[in-house]
Amino acid sequence: MKKEKGKDETGCSPKAAEKVYMCPLPGGEDAVRMSGRVEQKIEDYQRYEFTPQQKSALNIFFDLVQEYEDEEDFHAVCVMIPKVIFGLESSLFLLSPQSVLTCRRSSMDAAAPPFDDPQSLPSVPVLIHESFCCPIRGNHKIIDQLPFVPEEDVIGYLEVQGAGDFSEHDRLFWEKYANRIGFQQHLRMIHEENKGHLSFIQNLVRDIGHNVIVPNMYFKLFFNRLKRQIDGVGNICETGAGESAEAALSQMMKELRNVHGKLEEQFLEISRHYEQTSLYLETLLRQSHFEKGRYVLERREANVISGILRPQLLQFAPRFRDAKITLVQKGEMEPKNPELVQPVDVGLMAQVISNLLSNALKYTTASDSGEYAGKKAVYADWKILDAGQGVGRRSLKVEIASTGPELAVQDVPQLFMQGYRGGNVGSAGGTGQGLFFVRQIVELHEGRMSYERVGEWNIFYMILPLHDSES
Repeated sequence: MKKEKGKDETGCSPKAAEKVYMCPLPGGEDAVRMSGRVEQKIEDYQRYEFTPQQKSALNIFFDLVQEYEDEEDFHAVCVMIPKVIFGLESSLFLLSPQSVLTCRRSSMDAAAPPFDDPQSLPSVPVLIHESFCCPIRGNHKIIDQLPFVPEEDVIGYLEVQGAGDFSEHDRLFWEKYANRIGFQQHLRMIHEENKGHLSFIQNLVRDIGHNVIVPNMYFKLFFNRLKRQIDGVGNICETGAGESAEAALSQMMKELRNVHGKLEEQFLEISRHYEQTSLYLETLLRQSHFEKGRYVLERREANVISGILRPQLLQFAPRFRDAKITLVQKGEMEPKNPELVQPVDVGLMAQVISNLLSNALKYTTASDSGEYAGKKAVYADWKILDAGQGVGRRSLKVEIASTGPELAVQDVPQLFMQGYRGGNVGSAGGTGQGLFFVRQIVELHEGRMSYERVGEWNIFYMILPLHDSES
């Protein structure tokens, strides 16, 4: 290849090559700070005077923790290095994101831990009988990124047995070893927390699509109906040509009253839909959800039936009517029972009911037998269950049921799994997100979701524990 004038073999000018390949060293204060830290570390390791065996252990630790990404493998490395290199048994105790202390890995049979109270973990190395316990600390600079706030940055401890004859030098080594475990564990916990955040945000986007964007397309139908009613008003004003003024006026007034009623109905539908959409967006886009990486309940006292179930039924009623589905309201929808006033997240619970009604709208088919044979029907009902019937305490059961064939046995255990769609979906659109969302929110309320077949009905129901308003 002929080299162009002013360019090297890569085809770049010397200045361009310099810009591409040359990375400047730190200068000024950065250079002084970095070189100072390097020199300090040299002095530290000279002062430690670690044995070749101890230095080897630290090097092997760094190699293996990079090799094994799985958390269980990482924990195994932490306890196998003391065993294989030093012939010492050890156990690793760590706090979970819920601040529960557990033994994550041990090189020996289970034994009573030296410390079992998350509130009293050792903040300094301590010798208990023949066990040397070193606190495992996270990185103080990024400790606030953990899902909990550990006391003095302690996220667990390493127990090394056979430590009765440890010298001060040995204790220093195991303290440094525990420090390295702590920093690695901290990074892994943050990594898992970030993965959880990302997974939640992906699910949240799906929930917004399922609960807000898709239902919002119904606005188009509302506005088309509204436009027809407005056009109807114009047509009425043009009628009556050739008729007597009195007859034309009488007919116009009759038709206008009819159109006025329809316009009012359209207004209420649009208004209800707008209110629900605003509630859903406000609920799903809370800052607390993004900060925690999960749905965070904001509870307030509300009547679950009259304040949540009934408004959703009113919103869906016209859609059921358009689909020629009979909507049956079995239970009283404006009950005064004080037990029904519960601390719930109104926005999220409204979306639970909306998802169940939306599924009923999509998947209801005519009944083969029973009271609604040959017809499509959906019912909503509720009842209060005694402690033995619900979730271990007095509870509220809310049912949304629809006619149609019984769901396949193999589908039932997976109905509330993310992305799962049963064999009855046919050509109906969907993502399998709705029932997964429903289960999440109900379980956050300490309740449970389930399905049962009774007669001609496919019944989806939730059971929510009732809380004493005075407690």
